[in-house]
Amino acid sequence: MSYGKITAEGLAALRKKIGVERAVTEPYNEYVTKDGVKHYARAIGDPNPLWLDEAYARKTRWGGIIASPGYLNSVGWGSWDVRRGQGLAGVHGLHAGDIYEYYRPMRLGDKFATTTYLQDVVEKKGEYAGRMILQTHAAVFKNQRGETVAKWTWPIMRTEREAGQSGGKYTKIEPGRYTPDEMKKIEADYDAEEVRGAKPRYWEDVKVGDELVPVVKGPLTTQDVIAWVMGVGSPHIRAFRFFLDYRRRTPAISVTNPLNGVPEPIERVHWDNWMAAEIGMPAAYDYGSQRGAWAVHLITNWMGDDAWLKKIEVMYRGMNFLGDTTWIKGKVVRKWTEGPEYLADVEIAGINQRKAVTMPGHAIVALPSRVGGVPKVQG
Repeated sequence: MSYGKITAEGLAALRKKIGVERAVTEPYNEYVTKDGVKHYARAIGDPNPLWLDEAYARKTRWGGIIASPGYLNSVGWGSWDVRRGQGLAGVHGLHAGDIYEYYRPMRLGDKFATTTYLQDVVEKKGEYAGRMILQTHAAVFKNQRGETVAKWTWPIMRTEREAGQSGGKYTKIEPGRYTPDEMKKIEADYDAEEVRGAKPRYWEDVKVGDELVPVVKGPLTTQDVIAWVMGVGSPHIRAFRFFLDYRRRTPAISVTNPLNGVPEPIERVHWDNWMAAEIGMPAAYDYGSQRGAWAVHLITNWMGDDAWLKKIEVMYRGMNFLGDTTWIKGKVVRKWTEGPEYLADVEIAGINQRKAVTMPGHAIVALPSRVGGVPKVQG
């Protein structure tokens, strides 16, 4: 029986899909709308007025509201069909990272055409589940004029469910618990967040070693997970008839709840502790791209309205369980010029209350310059 197993036949079939491009036909958001941009910002707790305040945004270089770079999660990640045909039926997938490269702003009224393809398949060994498969996918987002807006690359670690459960890597982790004083400290960190906004952060003023004001997310609750899917959609959460049609077409996307015999989506691992325990987790946990979106929040807070986020790359290491708190931190590790661009490389680290780094990464930002002006961005 090959269901839920990594087999030679399954890998051979998967590798035949490398480079085969197909259209994403059922995105959660096909358009950039004022409501969609607002809902996304609320989904990650990002109060930046550039996404939310029309009067404010009209006074910026963009001339109106633009979408946060993370909005593309609602176009690609949250679509109903971006994961279609990923192969290895029943083999669990852990989202291992996100890489976004941005070329144009997302303006109200823009319409997306998205294509995706399997980029690579690599066999690995790991502490969590022994034999694992790292498969990497890519997507290209174009607007209504056929212009490339961004490219997204995301690796997925595929593991057999029983192997993850027997490995026991995460089973001894204690859930987050906080004293009243610890909760006050977390709330104070929320209050300390800074949105640079209309005040330019000039390249000349930035120094290697500068630390960004952190963004705090947590303690993570089920409502935070619900808010995420409200803002960006979900590949598997479908209601009533739509879910029945989905699981008839793709049986591997559902599991039967042992308490009542009812089929439910495998996405339950993000809100259901029993389902999480089935794959060796002590509790339900966040979505990978949700954590990556917090990194975008950190960078856009720091860089200000005049800057341009060229690239962000984050890897998901370990889990962010319900009850965990994550501080997204950043530090400038390099600055340089490249042609007309004034660039900075910001190292990113998501660190939880156990002091574990659950999200390393970095971002490349084009900053305004007193000599060179604002970054030149097409569109």
